[in-house]
This record gives sequence, structure tokens and C-alpha cells, in this order.
Amino acid sequence: MLLLLAFFHVVSARFLHVPDEAINEIAYTLQLVDENAAGPNDAIFYYQDHIKKGSNAQYRFIPCISKSYQKKPTVLALLHLMEEFEPQIDCSETDSMETFKQWLKKLWFTTFPRRKRTVDSSAFEHVFIGELEGKKVKGLHNWIRFAYLESKGKLDYIGFISERQDSVATISFKWSNVTKPVGGMLLGSSPEFDMAIFTLCYLFRPEGKPCRFYYKGCEVTVVSYYIQRNGQNFMSTAYPKAGDICLTPKTHLLHDYRIPQAEADVKKENDTVPIYGNCSSVDVNRAALKDVTFNYQFHVSVGKPPPERFITFISQSYKKKPTVAAFLDLMNTFNPEIGSEEKPSAEQRKKVRTFINRVMQTNVMNHTFVFLKHIGLPEAKTMKSFKKWMHNLWFDSYSRKNGPPDSSAFEHVFMGELENQEVHGLHNWIRLAYLESIGALKYSGFVIQRKDSTASIRFKWNGKTKHTGTVLLGSSPELDMAIYTICYIVRPKNQDCKFFYKGCEVKVKAYEIYRHGRRHLSSTFPTPGEVCSLHSNKNNPRRSE
Repeated sequence: MLLLLAFFHVVSARFLHVPDEAINEIAYTLQLVDENAAGPNDAIFYYQDHIKKGSNAQYRFIPCISKSYQKKPTVLALLHLMEEFEPQIDCSETDSMETFKQWLKKLWFTTFPRRKRTVDSSAFEHVFIGELEGKKVKGLHNWIRFAYLESKGKLDYIGFISERQDSVATISFKWSNVTKPVGGMLLGSSPEFDMAIFTLCYLFRPEGKPCRFYYKGCEVTVVSYYIQRNGQNFMSTAYPKAGDICLTPKTHLLHDYRIPQAEADVKKENDTVPIYGNCSSVDVNRAALKDVTFNYQFHVSVGKPPPERFITFISQSYKKKPTVAAFLDLMNTFNPEIGSEEKPSAEQRKKVRTFINRVMQTNVMNHTFVFLKHIGLPEAKTMKSFKKWMHNLWFDSYSRKNGPPDSSAFEHVFMGELENQEVHGLHNWIRLAYLESIGALKYSGFVIQRKDSTASIRFKWNGKTKHTGTVLLGSSPELDMAIYTICYIVRPKNQDCKFFYKGCEVKVKAYEIYRHGRRHLSSTFPTPGEVCSLHSNKNNPRRSE
């Protein structure tokens, strides 16, 4: 939390506007490190009836919180605060601000008069504890507080308004016989996560501006307001609302590798696979806005080639990033012709080792290792065994057409191959840019555009046509390799491996090939999904984020 506060200070001082993508990625990172979040065995959220039924739900909304969860440090501290606040507006509070020395504590616990002159409220009391005023419930946007009041018989759950599984709930309830017609809360989050995300949104999206991010796969919008008293601004409220999109309606914790159910969850049919959120926030070798320009120009239906290249610019500084430089060093080490035997030279083997070494040292690949180890991949017992397995998976050579060993998964997916008049594979944007830059590849137009998330395009390489080829845009080599590896493991045999990348749904398919009794990764590639989040601006395809 202290590191997060330092980040808030730096960002708020230096930047006037923080894009939605950055807020979403910060939210992903917070979920990733939220060690006090509730696991699937720690709490039960029981929606029951929609409020349209017209009567109170038969059972509590949160009938159970495990004893072990209640003993987590920040949860226990929050529970100890439950009886320390007077919920009635106009009743004086005991000001203990002298104990709070950090600005975050001042933001949340500074008391102020909410209606009249009586100092009766604070941001923390309003958001986390809730307040009563006449026949209205004010605030109360924390699931642990809600469960506590239910357990004491002080709160009656009426029903849900919108159901987002265990992500965010919009519900109706009565507290001390006073009704809250619409109340929103994140589910299963730790107290510190709620405080962090509400603080972030208060700083970066003030005065009621929507602060959008994804929590456990569902879009959430946080709205916050301040109140002015005696010439001073105080944080008045912050609350979550369910967005329009859910990506993972069945998984419990999108980013939690630690839960026992992780393997079962990740292998469920038709679930979105928790990939990008785990890796994107640590993908330091991805292309930034200043690093690359994607220029879609014409749809293929126009019938003539666009005048300019698809990737018109890559910065020199981006080409010097460690894994990117090692990847570029591999560009001329493979023979793309299917049927021509690959005979790796000592120089090629050295370059491959350099590339693998750099990739395996990245945080992206470390997250991939942790994830695959947790779901039980035998080869991921140690980083050493995982590295060897990754090398074999991607670089072991085999025969693609029952001839000499002429191919590998890496060559097919990242470099591309040629056979007769067709291009096979080639699903990496950096490779596309390289081939365009040397005049070997001619862009023919786009088939599907998804802004700077994914592109399905048509092109010719050495005069041979790829009618539809899709690439992730702006990703690092290690992110592509991580995503394709995870999809190969958790969605094998041509199953759709769905995830969201830069706000747009992507589907990856992976195929195997058998040679001499051994399985090999034959091909894996992305295709654009049907959904882009409301704030992805998919129709503005010019630049990468």
C-alpha cells in the first residue's frame, strides 16, 4: 500500500490525464497482489431472487465467511472498526485524526459535516461503514461490512438488481428498517484493495467521471465525488457500478494462482482464460504509443493495395529492448521453405539460446511459469525444467510434410513458412514489420481491424499470398510466447482459448502434429473475437498503446 501511495503521488503530480488502459492495468496488478482477497472457500454470495419478485430474499446475501478469512490482518482490523462509528448523520464523531499521519489516512478518516454544522462523517465511514439519514441508507459499499450487519440481524437482503457472479453486486437491502434501493459493492476484495481502487479513481477520475476497469473479468465503473466544507475539499463518496461486459463469468479469482480450484477453473469449457491480466501489467517490452504506428488504410474489398505499409514506424529505442533485440537477431536464421531441411548452425543455436535466456528472465515468463506450475504442468516443477521444456516446445525441429525436419513451432508461428503459392503461419507483428521494411512483404489491406489490439490482414510475402493472417499488436515476443503456450496447455486440440487484449476479445487456437510417436506444437494463432469493451475505441486503429 505504501508503494501504491508513492505511485499516486508521482502520477497525480506529473500527469493531468491517466488513460483508461492504465487504470485497468493498475487494477489488474492490485488484484494480482491482493493477498487478503477472499478465496472461493472463504465466502458465499447467494443472489437468490431479483428485486422484481417484490419480497425479501429468503436467505442472507452473504450467509458465510470462513473463520480463517476473518483472521486475515486487514480484515480483522476492519471488523474491529465496525462498532467504532455512529451511522446516524448529525451525531458527533470522536476525531482521532492525530493517529493518522499518512495522507491516505487523512483522505479517508478526516471528519467533516455532511449536512449541517455537526462533524458527523468521513469518507471511510460513508463508503466502508455506511450512514443513516432519515429514511435513507447512505454509502455502505463494502461486502465485509454488509456480511457483518447481516450476521448481527441488522440488515435484510431484498434481492439483486444486476448479477455479476463474484465480481460486483448491485443489490437492494434494508438496514435498521431503512431501505437502500440500489447499492453496489465489489465481492471478495480485501479492505486494502477497495481503499486502493477507490483512491485511485478519486484521484484520476474526479467529480463523477467514470473510472473503468475489469475486476475478476467483469467491467466495473467507479464513481467518486468530493464535498466542500469551510473552503476545504473532502472525499465524499466512491462506489462501484456493474459495467456491461463480463469476460469470465464462472472463474472465482481471475488472477489468483493460489486457490486450489485454479486447475479446475482454468480447464472449464467456454470460460475466458486468465492470461492477459496476469502478464500485461508486467510486459515491460511491449511497444508504447511512441514506439509504433499501425496504418490500416483500406479494407481488402477495395480491391487495390494500400499505398503505404501496414507498420510504417518502429522506434529505434524499441528495437533495442532485450527480448526484441534478441528476436530481431533471429530473423535470417530460418529457411522458410517447407520441404527444405533445417540444419541449425552453431550461430543459430547460440542466437536461440540468447533469445530463450532473455525471454525466461522476464516477469511475463515468470508469471507464466507460476501459473502453469500451479495448474499442475509436470514440466513446470522448477524454472530450470520449465525453461528446458519451453525450448523443446518451441524450437524442436520436425517434418511438416513427412519429409526431412524442416519446421518448428517457433519458425511456423513467429517467422512464417512458404509452400507453393501460400504463406503458412507468421503471426507476429514484429516479424511483419521486419519483412515490410526490407521489401519482402506487401500489405494488401485489412480483413478485420481491432484498433491496436489485433489485426487480421492480407499480404504477400515473396509473391506468395496469406489471405487472412492475424497478429497481436504491440505485444512483446515473450507475451506472445506466454499466451500461445498457456492456450496450448489449457485449450488443446483446436478449442477456443478466449481472453481480452487491450479491451478486445481474442480467440487463440492451437494444433498439434505427431511425428515418430511424439507430439509437437504445430501451429497456434489468434483471431479477433466479437466483443470490444465500450472504452476500447476499436474504430481508431492508428496507434499502439
